[in-house]
Amino acid sequence: MRADGDARLEAEASKLALQRVQQLLVQAAQRVCPAHAFVFELPKDAVRRSAAASAGGDLQCRAVSTIWRKLVAGARGAAVVRVETVSEFGLKRETDYTSAADLARAVLAQLPEGSREVVADARVLEEDGSLQLSTQLHMRRMRAAGMLHCAAHRAPYEEATEAVHAARGALVCRWLVAQGCDADAPTRDGTTPLHWAAAIKGRRAVCEWLLSPEGGGLGEQHLRADGDGNTPARMARAEGFEELADYLEERQRELATPPAAMEKRGEG
Repeated sequence: MRADGDARLEAEASKLALQRVQQLLVQAAQRVCPAHAFVFELPKDAVRRSAAASAGGDLQCRAVSTIWRKLVAGARGAAVVRVETVSEFGLKRETDYTSAADLARAVLAQLPEGSREVVADARVLEEDGSLQLSTQLHMRRMRAAGMLHCAAHRAPYEEATEAVHAARGALVCRWLVAQGCDADAPTRDGTTPLHWAAAIKGRRAVCEWLLSPEGGGLGEQHLRADGDGNTPARMARAEGFEELADYLEERQRELATPPAAMEKRGEG
């Protein structure tokens, strides 16, 4: 029963957020293209839920795209469309737009003060000026679910989360070293932190940090075989981490090559 109640509250909150975003966009459009602001309230062009919420914002709106087509038709296909607005004081102003995306950015720039309390992120699709929006409610929900927004790269939340988990190990290593732990210390059988990062977890970010001068500062000797004859690369490959194994083998060759030889190789 409690779960059903929570679901109803979530649905009601999402509905209110959508309605509020709709109101904000209409207000913004009235400042940019007042004669066509009504398009934002047409059923087919109004704000609606996004079908790809797991890979971006939770809302989308195609109103600007429709408005642009109307403006271009009125301008008889001109490359530049001029829109006239009149301020509350009766002052007329003409603004030129060269694309639907250009017009969409102008609309977003006119969102009323305080809109950030509802709209966490708003982006313009360059191809047609459509808007992709993320509400604060959506962002909080994704964060609570452990899924991160990566709209800038258009990556699904799941992929972004995996990337964060991969990098998190390096951050933990950095913290441990800052607390006095020795990233350079092998066990009695010659196993190094690289063996564990590569073979047990397959954490490339951790391996890269351990081998970087500004990170763990480990060298070629840490990529050598342990007491059982296993190198970190060999152990990574045995566990199925082929790309990591290739990276470790390449780093071992680089670290084993004297700087002078590397420079000579580069000149050749």
